[in-house]
Amino acid sequence: MAKLLHGDTDDEVLDETVCLKLVILFSLRNILKQEMTELQQRIDAVLAEKAKLESELKKISVNNRLAEERRRKLQDMEKQLAQFRKQMNEMKKLEKQRQQSEETQKRMQAEIVELKKERKRDIEAAREKRVHDQQMLVYKQKLEDASKVNKRLQAQMERAAAFSREKPESEKSLSHAKQFIEAELALVGSSYEAELMCQSLKDQRRQLGRKKARLQRQRESLQSPDEPLPKRRSTEQGPALSPEDEETLKKIDEELKNIDQQQILWSAPLAYHIDPIRLNHVGLIYSSDELNKLQRGCGSVDVDSRSEVRWKDLYTVAAARVYLKVLFEQSRHSSGSRPLGRSRSSSCIDPAVLTTEEERRTRSSRARIHRFGDTDELNPLRNATLVSGLVPDLDPDLGPL
Repeated sequence: MAKLLHGDTDDEVLDETVCLKLVILFSLRNILKQEMTELQQRIDAVLAEKAKLESELKKISVNNRLAEERRRKLQDMEKQLAQFRKQMNEMKKLEKQRQQSEETQKRMQAEIVELKKERKRDIEAAREKRVHDQQMLVYKQKLEDASKVNKRLQAQMERAAAFSREKPESEKSLSHAKQFIEAELALVGSSYEAELMCQSLKDQRRQLGRKKARLQRQRESLQSPDEPLPKRRSTEQGPALSPEDEETLKKIDEELKNIDQQQILWSAPLAYHIDPIRLNHVGLIYSSDELNKLQRGCGSVDVDSRSEVRWKDLYTVAAARVYLKVLFEQSRHSSGSRPLGRSRSSSCIDPAVLTTEEERRTRSSRARIHRFGDTDELNPLRNATLVSGLVPDLDPDLGPL
């Protein structure tokens, strides 16, 4: 492509040079035509004068001197005539050269046009070849994808045929479908509750941190020596706080002390082997490490990814009907229940008092245990957290998180 562009540049320079030469030749042609016209006029005048002199020379033969002068003048005029003829021959040669240069220019322009057409055809051919290669790659990829899909379809058809030859009661019975649906529903509900719990914990920690920072700023503003004097009272040691400010400072110190005690208690569940779920239900919160572990535990159960592999073992319509029947029964039984809302966080938490939202969550967990039973097989989230080590020592009476 760089060569082609370089060739186009050379062609443009050549075109400009040829055009400049043509302009010069046309100007020279006009000048030469004017000179030829003038010379022709002078030749005609000289010829007329020669004829006149010859006639006079025939008439006047007496005066030899005059005749000699006229003879010399005639010779000079003949020399001039020869010179003019020579100039005319040169001008004819120049005219012929100009015509040849014009023909050469036309031929070169035709060659340039032909070269441009060939270059354009080469570019079009290269572009078509590139497009054809890209299309071939796309077709090849589609062919490979189609062959893979065909292989997967054949394998699935073979598995479905093998499964259809077996007895339906051997693997996909009604009890197994019910157990599977209950486990999946428990997993979805538990993951949703865990997400709500994580959000509640983060909100509580954030509000308590903001309250602590606000109290510290108030204490610093009261203890700062740059306070205006009207808010202070004079003593022997200098200006001091007023009784109201001292009372406010004492309350701020007590609240900061309570916040520090709560933060110490938040790190207690694992240190003293206390059940963290029970402490959370009475108003306590996990430490930073436990909160991060709980968040990672919430993210480890991906409901969207499980929905893709949940029904991979269903190959027949009969098995799908069994699962749909169990699913509609579970939906009918749980139609009266409502989804949990997000718990409201509070800046001041009393460990001895349960909030309304936490009580409702506890009752919902107990109702789920009563409905589904307290088995490890029907509580996948509990199994997942025990394996990953995120929430140890779960209390079975509280149900899934």
